[in-house]
Amino acid sequence: MKPLTFILLSLLSGVALAQYEPLTTDALQQRLRTSAQQYKDIGSIARMIHHDLAFPRDSKEYRAMNGFGLLWVSAHSQLSEELPLENMRIKTVSYGVIELQTYSWFSSIEQDDLIASVLGKYRVDSVYLVPLYEEILGGELLVDYSENRVDFGITWFELSLPEELGTLMAFKDHEPALPELSILNAMLDREFPATRND
Repeated sequence: MKPLTFILLSLLSGVALAQYEPLTTDALQQRLRTSAQQYKDIGSIARMIHHDLAFPRDSKEYRAMNGFGLLWVSAHSQLSEELPLENMRIKTVSYGVIELQTYSWFSSIEQDDLIASVLGKYRVDSVYLVPLYEEILGGELLVDYSENRVDFGITWFELSLPEELGTLMAFKDHEPALPELSILNAMLDREFPATRND
C-alpha cells in the first residue's frame, strides 16, 4: 500500500505519512487526528482531503484486477453543501483526462471533536477504482467539491509504479473492464478494512 498523503492547497504543501499497513477504521482515525493535531494552531481549515492508494500485491493480482488499483479518499469540509466530491479524475501528460469510477461512498458527521473543529464537521469517505495504466504516469489527481472549489489537486502520480505489478497495461492495447466483484472485494477487504465495521 502506498503511503497515505494529504494535500492542503493554498495553505500548506503535501506531506507524506509513512503508513503501509491495511487501512482500518482505527488507523484512519489516528491519521486524521494526527493531521488535526498538527494544524490545530491554524484554526478551522475550509476543506481537506486525505487519500490512500492501494496497489495489487503482484502481477497476478494486477492482471486479475484488469489493471486497477483502489483509492480511498476521506474528504472533510466546514460546509455541508461542499460534499460529496464530484468528478474525480486524472489529468494525464499526453492522454487527456481519465475519469475515475466511484465504487462506494458514504457521508457522515465527524464524531471526533478535534478532527471536526480543525478539518471540518462534514465528511465523506469514498473508494474509487484507479486504472494503473502507463498513461497515468506523471498525471495529476484532481477533484471538484459540490460547491466553492473545483480542480482541487490531491496528488501527482509518480513516473513509475511498483515493480511487483509487472508490465503495465496501456489504454492503446486494452479496453479497461471492471474486475470481477469477488476479486475486487477481496482486495478491498485486505487493503481497506475500514470499509467494514472492525
